Amino acid sequence: AGAQHGRVLVVDDDAKIASVCREVLEGMGFEVGVAHSIEEGRRSLRERRPDAVLLEVSLPDGDGFAFLEEIKAERASGHISVIFISARTETSSKVRALKLGGDDYITKPFDALELGARVESMLRRKEQELSSSPTTQLPGSTAIEREVRQTGDLMREIFQQEGAVGDFLGHVAGDDFVFITSTESVDRVCQRAIEAFDRIIPLYYDRHDRERGHIEAEDRFGEKRHFPIMSVSVVAVMTDGVAHDHAELARKAADMKKKAKAIPGSVFLRSDVERVVRSITG
Repeated sequence: AGAQHGRVLVVDDDAKIASVCREVLEGMGFEVGVAHSIEEGRRSLRERRPDAVLLEVSLPDGDGFAFLEEIKAERASGHISVIFISARTETSSKVRALKLGGDDYITKPFDALELGARVESMLRRKEQELSSSPTTQLPGSTAIEREVRQTGDLMREIFQQEGAVGDFLGHVAGDDFVFITSTESVDRVCQRAIEAFDRIIPLYYDRHDRERGHIEAEDRFGEKRHFPIMSVSVVAVMTDGVAHDHAELARKAADMKKKAKAIPGSVFLRSDVERVVRSITG
C-alpha cells in the first residue's frame, strides 16, 4: 500500500465481489467506492468523479451496457475508464463491451491480483494518452512534471543522507535545481546525485534501448537520429565564504553548465579544479 493514486468505483450487486475488489484496490493505494445498482452508480459518479469504474453487466435495476453508454455520452465523464466484471463468458458480450467503449472485460471468478494489475495498467495507459502531445503523441506536461518530481525526490533523499543542517535545496524551473551546501559535503552530494540518477533513469527506457545506449526517433526536421539515454549535469560554484553577487554566481553556474552539457553522459564539474567526475554506474 502506498499513497492514493486514483479513484475507482465498483458497481456490483454481489456484496462479496464488491468487498474483494475494494480490499485489493485499497491495498494498492486506490480510493474505492462501492455501488450496488445503476442508480447508486449514477449518484456516485456525480459525487466522487472516479477515474475508473468496475462494472457488472447484469444489475438489479438495469443493464451495464446501457450504463456504459450513459457514461460515455456525458462529456464530463467521457474520460472515465470502464472495466466490465461479469460471469458472462460468451464472446458476444466481450465484443459488445469493447465496441461500446469499455476498456477491458474480466470474467468471474477472477484472480484478485490480476484485477489490481489490470486496473493499474489501464489507468497508466489512460494517463499517458491524456498527457500526450496531440501532434507527436510524445509524453506531455503531466509526464514531464512526474519525471521532474522524480529528480526532486531523488535530490531530497540525498540531502537527507549526505547534507548538513542549514543546507538548501530548491527547484528553479523545468529540470533545473539549485542547492547550497558546505565544501565538506559538496563532492559527496554531487557524486551521489549522478550515481543515483544514472541508476534510476535507465529503468524508464525499453530494455533494447538501454542495451544500445540510445533511442531512435525523428527530430523536428523529420530526420531519424539517435538520442542518448538521459543524463544529468551537476556543477559546483565554489566560494570562500564571503558574500558574492548573486547574478555573478548565476552567470558562472550557467557557463559551467554549458561546458558540462557538452560532455557526453552524466558529469560533475567544480569551479576550483580542472577535473571531471563521472558516475561510476555510467
